[in-house]
Amino acid sequence: MTRCETDDQTVAPALRVGFIPGVEPDVFARRWRTGRERVELELIPLDARAPEEALSSGAVDMVFARLPWAAAPGGEAPVLEREEVHAVPLWEERPVAVVAKDNPLSLFDEIAEEDLEGEHHFSLEECGGAKGAVATVAAGHGYAVMPMSLARLHARKDATYRPLAEREGTRIALVWPKDADDDVRQEFQGVVRGRTARSSRR
Repeated sequence: MTRCETDDQTVAPALRVGFIPGVEPDVFARRWRTGRERVELELIPLDARAPEEALSSGAVDMVFARLPWAAAPGGEAPVLEREEVHAVPLWEERPVAVVAKDNPLSLFDEIAEEDLEGEHHFSLEECGGAKGAVATVAAGHGYAVMPMSLARLHARKDATYRPLAEREGTRIALVWPKDADDDVRQEFQGVVRGRTARSSRR
C-alpha cells in the first residue's frame, strides 16, 4: 500500500485496488467508504495491463481479475503462479459470440458449437483486445468470443452478441499475493463479499 508524505506528517496508507475492463467496482467502493473509518481506497483501471503483472510489480495491492488468467505470451511462465495468490471467487461471466448485426447467427437465441462451423474465429489477442474484436466482426468478418460484460462494454449498433450454449465461462475474483496479506486486505475482501461490521469473520 502507498504511504503519502507531507511537510509535517505521514498520511495513512491507501489501499490500491486494480480492476479490469468489464468490472465495475464502484458498489464495493461505496461499501468501503460507508460506516466505520477505513484507509483511503484508490481504484486503478487496468485497461491494457495484465492484472498479475500489476500485482507483481507493486502497482496495485489487490485486483479484480478474470480467471483463468490469460496465457503468457510466447509460452512464458506467468508472472505470478496461482499458488502464490489468494483468489476469492465472486461471480461467473457467461461467454458470448459477438457477430455483425446482419450475420445469420444473430437470428439465434443461443449459439451451439455446430452453429459456428464455417465461421472464422477472431481471438481477442489478434485483434488487440475486445474492442478491436468487436470492430472486426462488426465489419462482417466471422465472430469473436468474450465474456458478456466485455461485449456490453464495447457494444456497437452494427454488432450484436448471443450466449454460447456449450462453453465454460470465466470467473471474476479478488486476487492479492499471499506474501502481502494483512488486516486491511482481509477487511476489503470481507466488504466485497458482503460482510458488515457486525458480521463475524470466517
